[in-house]
Amino acid sequence: MSTTAGANFSDRRLAPVFAALLGLTALMCQPAAAADPLRDVYTVSGVPVDATAASSQQARDQAVAGGESRAMRLLMERLALRRDYPRLPQGAPVDLANMVEGFGVSNERTSAVRYLADLTVTFRPDAVRALMAQAGIPGVLLTSPLVG
Repeated sequence: MSTTAGANFSDRRLAPVFAALLGLTALMCQPAAAADPLRDVYTVSGVPVDATAASSQQARDQAVAGGESRAMRLLMERLALRRDYPRLPQGAPVDLANMVEGFGVSNERTSAVRYLADLTVTFRPDAVRALMAQAGIPGVLLTSPLVG
């Protein structure tokens, strides 16, 4: 054991303290959106994607684009009344990329020409509300997260 002054990180007694500090640092670095329950309303999780193309990168790009479009449809159906479904915009909005705040990937699998994954897509609330207003669908004012 070293007799030099200061912390000795090989000392097993410091391991729990170091782990706790690491955990606190990770919690403090979480994005603010993760703490916003209203933001969760505009997040669609578990969207399966599967695409085949000339390369895995092209397949991934196609899969993500298709997944974002499906996630947008699911979100609009979540926010609209069933009677308004026929008025929902069909296909992907022209500016879908600007409506997406971010996305995450899980269960990712690739081959040389195929891409499979599950997407979680978070949309910009103002952009979604504007798109639905353009379609003549009554606005949804949420003061608490949806249940179910």
